[in-house]
Amino acid sequence: MNELISPKELARQEASGAAPVVIDVRSPKEYAAGHIPGARSVPADEIESHLAAIPKDKPVVVY
Repeated sequence: MNELISPKELARQEASGAAPVVIDVRSPKEYAAGHIPGARSVPADEIESHLAAIPKDKPVVVY
């Protein structure tokens, strides 16, 4: 299922302890410059090689 989530909703979920897995698909340089705390860096051109490591039992937010 694909749906949009606002930054406010993401913060609410994190505060409630129901935080999704957050994946940052920007370049490593952009990730290093700043990212959502706890976000995993998986550049968009590498996403296929990391699919097995993404949990199937938790919501996932990709930005």
